Amino acid sequence: MAQLPKPAQILVQWFPSGLFGGLAVHSAVAGNMREAIISTVIAAGGSVWASYSKGFMDEMEAGANERGQRTAKQLLIATDTLPGKLKWTLSGFLGKYYNSLIDSHCELKTEGFNVGLPVLDLEEVFVPLQVAPEIPRNVPGGVVTRQPVPRPGEGETLQIWDFLRKSPKERGYRRIAILAPPGSGKTTLLQQVTLSYALNKHSKHKVPKWVPVLMRMRDVRPSLLQSQPPNLPELIRERVKQLPACKTLEPPAGYFERLLRKGRCLVMLDGLDEVADVKERQRVSDWVNEQMRQYSEATFVLSSRPHGFNIEHLNNVGIVLEVQPFNLEQIRQFVQSWYRQTEIRQRGGRDTPAVRADAQEKANHLIQALLLNPAIRRLASNPLLVTMIATVHALGNALPKRRVELYREICDVLLGRRLYAKRLNLPLAAEQNQKILQVLALALMQQGQTTFELQAVEPLIQEQLAKTSGQTVTPRQWLTGIQEDVGLLVEKTIGSYEFAHLSFQEYLTAVQVKDLNQEELLLQHFEDSFWAEVIRLYAAQSNVSNLIQQAIAKQNVQTLSLAYDCLEEGREVNPEVRQNLEEILEAGLCSDNREVAAMAATVKLSRRVNRLLEDDAGLAIDLSYLIQAEYHFLIHQADDGDNTTALRLEMTLAEAQRPATPLEYAMVLKALTRLNQQKLPSEQQEDGCFYYYRLPTTEELSRYQVRDDGNLECWTEKDFDKGSQSQGIRIVREKIPKNYETLANYLAAGAWKEADQETLAVMLRVANRERHGHLDKESIEMFPCDDLRVIDRLWVYYSSGRFGFSVQKRIYEEVGKVSKLYDRVGWSAKWVMDLADAPRGHLPGWSTRYRREDGKWIRGSKESWMDRLLFSRAATCKL
Repeated sequence: MAQLPKPAQILVQWFPSGLFGGLAVHSAVAGNMREAIISTVIAAGGSVWASYSKGFMDEMEAGANERGQRTAKQLLIATDTLPGKLKWTLSGFLGKYYNSLIDSHCELKTEGFNVGLPVLDLEEVFVPLQVAPEIPRNVPGGVVTRQPVPRPGEGETLQIWDFLRKSPKERGYRRIAILAPPGSGKTTLLQQVTLSYALNKHSKHKVPKWVPVLMRMRDVRPSLLQSQPPNLPELIRERVKQLPACKTLEPPAGYFERLLRKGRCLVMLDGLDEVADVKERQRVSDWVNEQMRQYSEATFVLSSRPHGFNIEHLNNVGIVLEVQPFNLEQIRQFVQSWYRQTEIRQRGGRDTPAVRADAQEKANHLIQALLLNPAIRRLASNPLLVTMIATVHALGNALPKRRVELYREICDVLLGRRLYAKRLNLPLAAEQNQKILQVLALALMQQGQTTFELQAVEPLIQEQLAKTSGQTVTPRQWLTGIQEDVGLLVEKTIGSYEFAHLSFQEYLTAVQVKDLNQEELLLQHFEDSFWAEVIRLYAAQSNVSNLIQQAIAKQNVQTLSLAYDCLEEGREVNPEVRQNLEEILEAGLCSDNREVAAMAATVKLSRRVNRLLEDDAGLAIDLSYLIQAEYHFLIHQADDGDNTTALRLEMTLAEAQRPATPLEYAMVLKALTRLNQQKLPSEQQEDGCFYYYRLPTTEELSRYQVRDDGNLECWTEKDFDKGSQSQGIRIVREKIPKNYETLANYLAAGAWKEADQETLAVMLRVANRERHGHLDKESIEMFPCDDLRVIDRLWVYYSSGRFGFSVQKRIYEEVGKVSKLYDRVGWSAKWVMDLADAPRGHLPGWSTRYRREDGKWIRGSKESWMDRLLFSRAATCKL
């Protein structure tokens, strides 16, 4: 211990006696003898202190020096033996590390797609992705999935957090591989997990408190390909030092090694497929597999496109998860968040009700545009593509009308800018690859095909490659690159390929036709619905006068409907051609020529049903009311389906285009029955289904607001018991399995007996009880709710609320006993009834309770247990 300086020692010794000696002199001079005496006594004591303090201080200094040395040694020993966790806490590394992670991952980044709009906060726009366990070979590789988009609330909804939460008990969940096509949000998902931990928001997911580590495989690839690659802790330490920070981050010695051994580290390795060379990717996969084996207590999450994942080199992976495409609710949530944050950023961070209202209006406009165009709606199920769609829309391109700009941007990004951002190199330039794709797309369209085998198109591809790359690239190499790295082509089945979405084939065909100036080709296929979207996309880039004149010359519903689309979407059209078409389709509604009037009304209806707003469940609803011309066309059709003499409107054009407001439900039902009997051109029909048009429910009306005449009330499917009232008509299109089409036709025709027999037949098919001829207890208890709802809805709708399982269930709930139900609905009768006058609730089920004798239907035994079971099932299915 250092000694006090000499002056300081003298001051300590003589300060008290000097101070009070001075006070004694001052008091004596002032005549205050009492204070002078007291000060003199104290000063004398101070002199004694001066002699005493020298020895006291010498001894204290020696003792303190000895004890200080001993305490310092003990403190140093204690520091060396502190637990690593406490030393690391005292070092402050974790806080600095988390701040650096926040800085690195707080923004939504779309690689290869930068158009000058503000960068958004990831936390503000991220929509949780759904995942599902899957076999690796079943995960599609195309940028747009061909699988049905999941419906909200259908099945179990799982997120990555659900698997991480269970990982402490389920060891298989400590080794997760996430597979998905390009643009599905794999990287963004891992960034969001990392950010949640760094912001201490992970606890809401009830997951373990891990330290997250996120590394891009393309960034660490050089290190892992060394002759002696680093182990995982060394690699993490190396990458941490490269994170953005005020000063270089230096993890404490052994920090990550200890976390990995203790199972307190979440290791996320992103983009295994971005190690492009196959042999290099195998070496990297082997390294990853070995690290998972060595650090068995740690949790690993890998991400890759399907082609980059090889289970033979990653056999320590416990479960493979597939990222699910966005459903409608996720699309809606993302678009609203994206527009809200974009508007706030563009206005200097001003977050006010007015700014949010503007953003909501723009978001709603885009969402409606997506729903009105099924092709773009399907693209929006991919997170990358929906971001591009929102950006293109925000830059002033009206969708779906100007969707050609969207397709152009998608191709530019996928074939060029995104590959560059990911450091993936294809042998050909972006424009060269697109040219070959255009040639391929046109060839497929001309053959009327969407799928192809390499052998069939190899000469075509080889010819194009010879013009661009000489002989350096083979057709198979080219196809593999477009399939794996771009995602515009997918392998549908082994050896069979197709475009990731038909809209890409259609767009590239339209571009190729324009480049080759082959409009004549479109004129040849104008009546072929397979070419309809190609013609629309070509129209958006060209003068469409010749195409419209071709339609006028043909003058049928299909060609005129397509011509009207071209008029709306075309880049330009000659004035006289426009006037000619408008006279046919607008003024024609009130033409004295019945054929012209019927044609114009049919075109209107055809375009209406092909532009309904469609949701995830395949349900489509009209956002406007049926107009007078369409309604009267349906009401006045001949029963034999002859439309040529069906219509002559005694009204002005303005009146013909106003919403129809029939007074009676029966007339509304008649119009929709006729609509269901129409064979309108529809390019959206799906195999295994038929379209059934009905009135909306009250809930559907509230969910999808009408675009015009908002004050007009609307007929609903439950209005059959209402009196006369003036209401508008909105139509809903539902996809019904094909095996119910016969039932629907019987019901529409009022053939009740045949419909009842068909109901039993179709229920037996669904329950696999055809050879038994009746339903048993188990088959009723397990009868699929979807099928029961379809049957009930058809019966209720076509009977105007008289018949149906739901009608019978309500009667049973009213009377309380099966015997009283039988009396109420007429099942206790001993005679054959006229079904046209049967009591409410009498059908369906009549054929199951009666038998045929001598040409008459006679009641059989009461099956009350079956009725109770059926009503119980109806309640379970919420009929």
